[in-house]
Amino acid sequence: MKITVQTVINASLDSVWRAWNNPDDIKQWNNASEDWHTTRSTVDLREGGKFSSRMEARDGSAGFDFEGTYTRVVPQRLIEYRMEDGREVEVQFSEIAEGVLVRETFDAETENDPETQREGWQAILDNFTRHVEKVQVSGKKERREGGKASRRRAVIPSGARACPEQSRRGGSLNETSVLDLRADVSPADPSLGSGRRASSRETANILPVLPVLPVLPAYRGSRAMPACRIAES
Repeated sequence: MKITVQTVINASLDSVWRAWNNPDDIKQWNNASEDWHTTRSTVDLREGGKFSSRMEARDGSAGFDFEGTYTRVVPQRLIEYRMEDGREVEVQFSEIAEGVLVRETFDAETENDPETQREGWQAILDNFTRHVEKVQVSGKKERREGGKASRRRAVIPSGARACPEQSRRGGSLNETSVLDLRADVSPADPSLGSGRRASSRETANILPVLPVLPVLPAYRGSRAMPACRIAES
C-alpha cells in the first residue's frame, strides 16, 4: 500500500531543495512533534549515496536512525530512495503559481495503521513548510537591513554645509540631511573639493537657502533631487 502526503511552500525552488537536503536544515525541521528532534544528519545526495537522520525523543526515552539509499536523483525535480527495511519513497518538487508543491509518496509499513502513518509523515512535511517559509522571510529581512546598513553615510565637501529637511513627523525642522556630493556631483566640478564626513557641528549649522554652487546633476536613477541648496561657507 502506498500513502501520499503533500504541501505547498511559499518559497523559491532553490530554497526548498536546499532545505530538504542540507543536514543543518534537516535537524531543524525533521520531527513530527515538539517532543522529538533530529540530533544528527548526513546526506550523500547521489544515486547510490546514503542518508541518515538520528531521531530522538527530547526526554531521551526513545530514538532510532532513519536511514536509506538514494536510487534516483533529478536535481530540483525528484528524489527516490529505499529505506533500510526495503520500503521505497518518492519525493516530487514542482513549481506552481503559489510556490513549490512537494509531494511525497511512500510504502506503508505494517506495524501502524495507514492513517497514523499518513498523519506522522504529513506533520513532518508541515514542519518542513514552516521552516522554509521562516528562513525565506528571515533572509529577506536580513537583506533589507543589510542594504540599509551598506548605504553610504552622508558626506559634505569642503565649502559646503548641510541643508534642512523637514521631519516626516509633524513637518518640524528637527532632522537634517546631507547630499552625498562625493557620489552625486560631477567629477568635472573641481570647486567642491574632495568629499569628507560632516561633523556634528556642521550638520547642526543649518543655513537658509543661499545661492547654489555650480549646477548639481540629477540624482542617479529615478529618485528626485532633494529640495535644498548647498551654500558656500
